[in-house]
Amino acid sequence: MKVEGYWLASGILGVTGSVMQRVRDAGADAIVTKSIGWIPRKGHSGPVLTTSHGGLLNAVGLTNPGIDMFESEVVALKEAGVSVVLSIFGSSVEEVTKVAEKGISYGPDAIELNLSCPHAEIAQIAHNPELTFEYVSAVKDVVNCKVFAKLTPNASDYVSVGKAAERQEPMPLWLSIL
Repeated sequence: MKVEGYWLASGILGVTGSVMQRVRDAGADAIVTKSIGWIPRKGHSGPVLTTSHGGLLNAVGLTNPGIDMFESEVVALKEAGVSVVLSIFGSSVEEVTKVAEKGISYGPDAIELNLSCPHAEIAQIAHNPELTFEYVSAVKDVVNCKVFAKLTPNASDYVSVGKAAERQEPMPLWLSIL
C-alpha cells in the first residue's frame, strides 16, 4: 500500500465501488471508503452539502449500507488493484469490534477508525483519551493490518487523545478537520 500521494478521504464519496474506482482512475493512490457501521444508516435528509469559506462543508450523518452490504464494493476495488482503507465506526466498543472483524475479512489494506464524526453519536469519542484508547485497542486486537485513528481537532486536549490512540503501539493518526 502506497502511503504517500493522493488519497480519497472518507466523507461524501466512497460508498460505491464504481465511484471509488473513478476516483482512483483520476489519480488517487488509495481510497478511504465512506465510514461504514454495523447496520444500514439513512443519515440526514438533504441538503447535506454547502459551500463555506471557499470550500465545502457536509453533514451527511454517516449514511452507509451497513458492513454486510459493503463486501462487494471492497472486493471489487481490491480485484481492480486499488489500495483500500475501510473506514468504520460504531456507537460502542463491542459494535465497532464486530464491524472491524467483519470488514477485515473483505481484505482492505488498512482500517480507518472514525472516532470523530461531528454529525453523529460517535462525535464525543475522540474528546476522551480513555474512550479513544478503548476503541483503538479493541479494533487493533481483532485486525491484522494498519489502523488509522480519525480524531478531531475540537477536543480540549487533542494531544492526550492522540497519545491515548497510540498507547498500545505507535500508529498513524488522522486529524479530522471537521
